[in-house]
Amino acid sequence: MRITITSTKVFVSHRLINTSCTTNRILQTTLTTDVYVVVIDGGWTEWNDWSDCPADFCSYGNMTRNRTCDNPAPLNGGLDCEGESMDVMSCYNDSCPSESMETVSLSQYQSQSNGDDTTT
Repeated sequence: MRITITSTKVFVSHRLINTSCTTNRILQTTLTTDVYVVVIDGGWTEWNDWSDCPADFCSYGNMTRNRTCDNPAPLNGGLDCEGESMDVMSCYNDSCPSESMETVSLSQYQSQSNGDDTTT
């Protein structure tokens, strides 16, 4: 993170007309003041938690996590954060259907599709 403070002189002039005398006199004063400009580069927040794995049964997907550039936010021309605001990681959903599911043999399927009601 970079913080830069610069000083600039500002001159303000006041002209006062003195009308109490027969001749007008101009009184001039000059006020000098310092103006400070603070330039702050942006900083990342911590990463959010990883999202859930959106994959269907027995397949791959992508999980994501995010962060924002507001810790602190860039100010007065400060630089944005370097790097990515999103991180991606592949994931695998290993919740597969059980192998004990009932299977139908090819011969049973063929006999049922022909209208036969003979299953073995």
